[in-house]
Amino acid sequence: SGNAEVFIENARIYNTGANRSAVFVSGNGIVHVNNSEIEVHNGPEDTADSVFSAGGVMAAGPWLLGITGNVRATNVVENGTAYYTNTHIKSQSWGALSTDGPEKVRLTATDCLIETVESGYGAYSIGDCINTYSGCTFNVVDYGVILCDNSTDIFTDKTVVNSERIGVMMHTGTGGGRLVI
Repeated sequence: SGNAEVFIENARIYNTGANRSAVFVSGNGIVHVNNSEIEVHNGPEDTADSVFSAGGVMAAGPWLLGITGNVRATNVVENGTAYYTNTHIKSQSWGALSTDGPEKVRLTATDCLIETVESGYGAYSIGDCINTYSGCTFNVVDYGVILCDNSTDIFTDKTVVNSERIGVMMHTGTGGGRLVI
């Protein structure tokens, strides 16, 4: 948070809990995750009464998308920036890479394996958010990526999306999204 810049190298981060992301970036924070394993599991369902917590933050995957779960592996908000290189990012459900409440969010994944196991999306971008995937593989249950409110997702260097349901979904709030392949 704040203006912190954090480097995570050769780490294994396993986390369990409702709305307990393994990596959370806010303020003007920057995180670099290299050669690591990130894996999250849902917490008890009774910890969230609704989709939104008392602070107005999402506490569970939106049922309208047909996804379940109450944890995202990564959540980047405000002006946060996240860089993932050669990292395995895995979520039991809801989402692997997520952005929320952006002012200006940037997320870049290079040579990463991005997975959901029971339900969820590989990545979500909203608002002034640019997500870039280079040489990544998505193995997901519901959505490879979701774009909304004028966000941008960029696929380069043979990025592959394997989805059991939908590869890319764009929906509107104040505008759709932009997908560059």
